[in-house]
This record gives sequence, structure tokens and C-alpha cells, in this order.
Amino acid sequence: MFSLGVVLVSQRRTYAADLTAFLFGRVLFTNAAQLVETAVLAAIVLTVLVACRRPLVLMAFDPVTARAQGYRMRLLALLFNVVVALVVVAGARAVGTLLVIAPLIVPAASARLLSDRLPLIVPLAGVVAAVGAWARLEVSYQAGGSWWWACGVWECCALSAACWDGFSPGRGLAAWADG
Repeated sequence: MFSLGVVLVSQRRTYAADLTAFLFGRVLFTNAAQLVETAVLAAIVLTVLVACRRPLVLMAFDPVTARAQGYRMRLLALLFNVVVALVVVAGARAVGTLLVIAPLIVPAASARLLSDRLPLIVPLAGVVAAVGAWARLEVSYQAGGSWWWACGVWECCALSAACWDGFSPGRGLAAWADG
């Protein structure tokens, strides 16, 4: 699908600019309507996740028990995929299709390194995502070009590495503090 999108975009006269925007987004050129669209999608995603929290967590960590309790696993998997697709759609215009992956995956992975408890992982992922987004936007703004947003992938990876090395339970500072 991705390659099909690149082929379609390459057929236009403004190929280079369109392809760059398609891959890396235009975070500094978002308007109020796009922000409203993103906020609405975020509200929908949060509502669905809060409403379906228990079955989704059970499906992710113990599918046998979820099936035994009567949850329809295919429906839950479809719901989860739709939620992920909405998040990708919400972020793709601003950060591009390539860069939506790092801000989607890395905060959750970093939060998982910081805690073993799910009730802590979710808010920690939000904090890591907010700090990462601010850092990427600041670097892009100070560098004077939206292409610097691409460096955010490296920032996300560095943030995750810092979480793993410095604060993971059983590693780094956390292990040192425990004695």
C-alpha cells in the first residue's frame, strides 16, 4: 500500500514537495481545522479505549481467559486495529506516514521500560510522547525547517535508550537505588 501511495504521488507535477510532505508531514503548517480534526479523532480514540479497556487488556495479555469469559476476540482485534488506524490518520498529516510510527510505538515501549505495572505505563507513555513531541517541534522550529522533524525518530530512540539504560526496573539507576 505504501509503495502504491508513492507511485500515485509521483504522478503529480509537484512530486518532490508532495512526496516530502507525504513522508515527513508539515508540522509547522497545520491550521486550526486540522487541529480540530485531530482533537476529534483523539477524543474518539480515548473514548473507545476507556470504554473497552478491560476487554482490550485481557485480549492483549490473556486471550484464552478473554475467550473463556465470552469476549469476541475477532471483534476486539478489529476494534483495536481501527483505533490504531485512527491514530495513524490523525498523525499522518502533521508528521507524515514514516514519522507516525516512531511517535506511536516508542512512547509505549519506553514507558514499558520504566514500569512493569500497566496503570503506570499508560500515563508514562503519555508523558514520554508529550516530551518527545515538544522536543521534535522545538528542534524543527529552531533549525528553521520542517525537515528537521525527521530527526525526531532519533530523538525518540535516544529517549527510549535513556529509559532502558537509566531507569528500567532491574537496570541502571533503578537497580542502583534498590541496592
